[in-house]
Amino acid sequence: MSYSLTLFQHEFKRLHSLAPTPAGLQFENGYQGRTRGLEAWSRWRASERWRIDAGLTLLRQKIGLRPGAVDVAGVQSLGNDPRYWGSLRSSFDVTPRHAWEIAIRRVGARPQPAVPAYTAVDTRFAWSLATHAELALLIQNLFDARHAEWGPAANRVEIERSFMLQLRWRL
Repeated sequence: MSYSLTLFQHEFKRLHSLAPTPAGLQFENGYQGRTRGLEAWSRWRASERWRIDAGLTLLRQKIGLRPGAVDVAGVQSLGNDPRYWGSLRSSFDVTPRHAWEIAIRRVGARPQPAVPAYTAVDTRFAWSLATHAELALLIQNLFDARHAEWGPAANRVEIERSFMLQLRWRL
């Protein structure tokens, strides 16, 4: 088993802003802020044929205009990050020539513009054709026809379920 745990804090004093001037809009450094968080990842080899990977990130942000600064773009131009996201992946060697993987990821809601939280499940089944060749079938969004990941509701792009056939050739 292997794992990693990281606590972090960043202080920002001059984040970009967009201020009106007599000559037009001008980039300035009108924002300040702080991010704090925790990032944890682990890998466990449950058996010779089965591996499990897990990860979690927790994030707290506080960003605001510096005293006297003006911004027309709004704080959302600096990022629209969820407060948490996590993943769990299981990889299993069904036979020496066949492998199956399933991955689940959960992403928290984004605040501004508001995007709802989502959970997505992806799967992959691979066949080893030869020493250097592999053919795989991938399905993304296995249990959900589509979900939004970012952007304002008026023109938000949604990620749809997809099926892919992949051929890998390694030298």
